[in-house]
Amino acid sequence: MKKFLLILFILASITSFAQNKKSFLRDGNILYADSSYNEAEIQYRKSLEKDQEYFNASFNLANAIYKQKRYKEASSLFDALKDNAPTNEDLAKVYHNLGNSLVKEDKLDEAIEAYKNALRINPNDNETRHNYFNASFNLANAMYKEERYSRSDGSSALFYALTDNSPTDEDLAKVYHNLGNSLVKEGELDDAIEAYKNALRINPNDNETRHNLALSKQQ
Repeated sequence: MKKFLLILFILASITSFAQNKKSFLRDGNILYADSSYNEAEIQYRKSLEKDQEYFNASFNLANAIYKQKRYKEASSLFDALKDNAPTNEDLAKVYHNLGNSLVKEDKLDEAIEAYKNALRINPNDNETRHNYFNASFNLANAMYKEERYSRSDGSSALFYALTDNSPTDEDLAKVYHNLGNSLVKEGELDDAIEAYKNALRINPNDNETRHNLALSKQQ
């Protein structure tokens, strides 16, 4: 009889423990949905006090901190979750959100790698693909402004990579246009002309691209 009561006590304790961490998580989720991110953070931390390995609470805590624009802290939390994600689907979400947080820190190189890792797991995630494109496009433009044009590790290289990863035709036309500009700076006029032509095949009404093409042919 004593053994039976002991077993019941242990089971009740385990059930109570699980319910407590989940109830704090639910409370946090309600507050998060109401945009009360600081209050949600408190509830997620209470959940983690019950079980520090609770992935859902850790992930949601990172999201709540991101929403409070504490991006460095959020990036650190997402990065720590890479080895604790219970499923590939969860891991893809971690990499996606890590990429978003790194973009906010203006760490575009690292953000791009995070998005790539997410897409290796879930190549059909259009939101991740869109964010990957934006981060890569912005980094390529930044390199161009810094006069880092190289097709091996500069703006031309990134624009070339984006010709196979542009989410829309409008985006692809912009990539080809900027690739042409970058190649001109490298003195690669034949390749620049071809890039401008590709942009015009997609968007024949782009007067700026047409102007740049004409200038390239005159050089």
